[in-house]
Amino acid sequence: MKNNLFSLSFSVFLSVSLLSACDEPSASEPESKGAQSKGPRLDEVAKVQASKTPEDEATQVALVPRVKTPSPAVDLGKSEAGLGIEVGAKIPEAGALNMKGERITLQELSADGPILLIFYRGGWCPYCNFQVRGISRNIAEFQKRAVTPVLVSVDQVSESVKTLATYKIQFPVLSDSKLELHQAFSVLNKVSDADIKKMKDKGHDLEAASARLHRFVAYPSVFLLDKGKIVFSHVDKDFRARPTVKQLTDKLEELGYAASEQTPSAQ
Repeated sequence: MKNNLFSLSFSVFLSVSLLSACDEPSASEPESKGAQSKGPRLDEVAKVQASKTPEDEATQVALVPRVKTPSPAVDLGKSEAGLGIEVGAKIPEAGALNMKGERITLQELSADGPILLIFYRGGWCPYCNFQVRGISRNIAEFQKRAVTPVLVSVDQVSESVKTLATYKIQFPVLSDSKLELHQAFSVLNKVSDADIKKMKDKGHDLEAASARLHRFVAYPSVFLLDKGKIVFSHVDKDFRARPTVKQLTDKLEELGYAASEQTPSAQ
């Protein structure tokens, strides 16, 4: 009788143990379908760790930015009154930070050939994101013409790194939160208090992105720099209007930067 009771007790214990084990999530599986990972959480992606360098941050997955299709530029090559730098002027002796946090000058960047300097408002701007994505995807069109695009905004390095990583950019991206290049090229646009509030309501903190309190961004602009001079200048106050890749490459052809027969391989 005792043996029968022992056998019955042991069977019950074993069954309960097995059921409990089945209820516990394994280390290799999510606890539930709702907890299954679909990529990094927004708070994890946005967090900038103090122990990491800007170069380390390039390996992080950037937030998926909002993108809006801008309208093509009108009168490519125009400059709004009081804005921009004149064609034929010398390249300003100014610089900004690269993605390693090192200051680099335009003279250094243009030493190996012509550069297409493109000012954009910031990684929070959906029209800018469309423009940046288009240039990045069509980098071969500029390489064929031996012209190197260079992006610059008021975003601090950590924010610019996210833009670089998001679009897998193969050309220089500069952080000019101190406005050195913006002032040199006269493309400063003061953001109003009302617009600052609208941006914050949409989750865009300009001051946090630039790590500055000046509240300036760039008017969307494009400058071609070659042989120490400004070859082409375009500034537009309408942030929704941007030159298309075709407009830019057509302009390069017009200026004598013809495409070579052989397309350089992507770096």
